[in-house]
Amino acid sequence: MSLKNCLEFVYFAVVVVVLCSGVFAQDYYADVEINVDDSGFVDISGTTNHPDLNVEDSQKYTSKEGEYWTFNLTKEESFNFVYHLKLPGGASINYAKSSGDFRIETEQDDLVIVGYGEDTHLSITVQYQIVKEEDYTFLIILAILLGIAISY
Repeated sequence: MSLKNCLEFVYFAVVVVVLCSGVFAQDYYADVEINVDDSGFVDISGTTNHPDLNVEDSQKYTSKEGEYWTFNLTKEESFNFVYHLKLPGGASINYAKSSGDFRIETEQDDLVIVGYGEDTHLSITVQYQIVKEEDYTFLIILAILLGIAISY
């Protein structure tokens, strides 16, 4: 084999490798359920080929400043995704943004964000606060007992 033939072969091999590299590029997919509890712990389950999206009891994606919690899940790789994000009971959303389309729903009195996207990075950012309902049972019982005590 002559030097010219070797160079032509190497050139051809490089062109084939470059052209085929796009065929073998990793595309990620995710069809996941994301649950956030009132302490900021996150569980992610479902079907995905991204190694960071099988999470159990992690605070990696949440932070808290004052009374405001932030959930932030961002992956820069290209994704096809569907997600179902369930916030803790009593949550009130202040801000929500996603790299795909999303909607906010209620599910058994809990707020849920459902979203999807194609051929884009995966990004979900939600700022929320947990509004605790006051329990007035003790005050009601005390008022009844006080009323009974006064009436005697």
